[in-house]
Amino acid sequence: MKQNTVEFKVEMNDVITPLSCSTMINEFIKYVIYQKQLIPYPYERLKMYVSKRKKQLDSNKETMDELISDKNNRSSKYALISHRYFKKTENAHNLLENIFQLITDELTVASYDRVEEVVLLLGSSFTNPQDIFRLCIPALDYSHSTKYHSVQKNCRNLFKTVFNSEQFNNIISNSNCNGSMHIMLKMKSEISINSQLYIPRNGFKLPLKGNQTVISFKIDNTNTNCLCNDFKVFEDNERNSSQSSSASSDFTYIPDKSITNSSTNNSDCSWYQIKNTLKYFNDIIIDGTSITDSWMKP
Repeated sequence: MKQNTVEFKVEMNDVITPLSCSTMINEFIKYVIYQKQLIPYPYERLKMYVSKRKKQLDSNKETMDELISDKNNRSSKYALISHRYFKKTENAHNLLENIFQLITDELTVASYDRVEEVVLLLGSSFTNPQDIFRLCIPALDYSHSTKYHSVQKNCRNLFKTVFNSEQFNNIISNSNCNGSMHIMLKMKSEISINSQLYIPRNGFKLPLKGNQTVISFKIDNTNTNCLCNDFKVFEDNERNSSQSSSASSDFTYIPDKSITNSSTNNSDCSWYQIKNTLKYFNDIIIDGTSITDSWMKP
């Protein structure tokens, strides 16, 4: 089956620091996993549920233990279901926090570009995904401080170009994902990373099946008023020029082989898969009410 790829070019009018880049990627992941219903609530709400439930359990630990142990009581059965679901929700939260930290670490650990792409593969396996989301990492600026270059400003550009795009939301709402999210990092070939946290995928090639969405960045920081210790803003003119030569629209339909074969399946890179895999889970409704509603009570 022919694979059509849609590319979104996010225009940036400020430098992209390693921290702002990792923040944008993590925000993108949060948006996608909720919209594809891998998690039943927006990530920040899931985080809140876990925090509230932890406090609730800490303050009522003995009562909760007694309820769970009394298997003949209806309230006990509810408490047991709630307890098991909390563990699943907490595990998903912890796993995602770990993923976000790994991505941040890889982009901020060095003073040079190490990562070329972060790829989300949604489906039954990383070799047979239903959806592919590729985030192309631009040339990052390591001499600048987020004190003078707002992380939120870059995130707003991502929201405006991608999350508010009807085209993107049509793609993402096409179908829910009832499988898992696998994350691959495309690294420069000379780079090696912690094998305890990643699985090397030598010879990996992006699957030719599945919907493919590419997020790239066009950087124009010529008008930036920078106060970073009077350092000159470094620009990768060649890279910026190639990014700016693309189509002027926010999204572009790209033929089957134009991106997949030329920019991802070459010998000048190494692929690593993050060991943590987010598995789909849904909400639990009892008597018409989400089980998480009881977690919000004092």
